[in-house]
Amino acid sequence: MLKDPVRIGDLFPTAKVLFDRTAKRRPTAALWLAWAAGVTLALLLGRKALRWMDRNL
Repeated sequence: MLKDPVRIGDLFPTAKVLFDRTAKRRPTAALWLAWAAGVTLALLLGRKALRWMDRNL
């Protein structure tokens, strides 16, 4: 059993930046806007694709 805490930087030194808590930041308004636009686009295109499939199947 380990008695000392193990850090991700010790196990994977090259991936330390990926798991660093200080590298995380809060989502910005631009990120929220991009997600909303992507979801809207996916829903609109999805409906058109479903209509096309219904006609052609």
